[in-house]
Amino acid sequence: MNGFDKTRWSLYLTRTFHSLTLLGEYAGGTDESFSGDVNSMAAFIEGVYRVSRGINVRVKYDYVDPDKDRDRTVNRRYFFDVDVEPVPFTQVKLSYARYHPSTPTGADADYDEYVAMLYVPF
Repeated sequence: MNGFDKTRWSLYLTRTFHSLTLLGEYAGGTDESFSGDVNSMAAFIEGVYRVSRGINVRVKYDYVDPDKDRDRTVNRRYFFDVDVEPVPFTQVKLSYARYHPSTPTGADADYDEYVAMLYVPF
């Protein structure tokens, strides 16, 4: 052990309204170090809507600030996902994610991610 303290905390929320489920979390912490305290923060909110039996639509937003007292990169992710289960134990997943890091220099490098997945157990 190095003798420095680390603290963590979070608030979590979940709520369901008929076919819609909402999830959310807000978390933070402080790490002591030789260069001073580092305060970090992260949060997410997610909504899952059940269209019908076997079809779910998910939207999610993630936020991470590894050091909120200094100018560093802040990461954001916007996520959209569709899960289809045409027959039991077979799943098709289509996903889109938009990553948006914000840097102090302004040289943000947004990028997109597309995923198509077929899951068939055997």
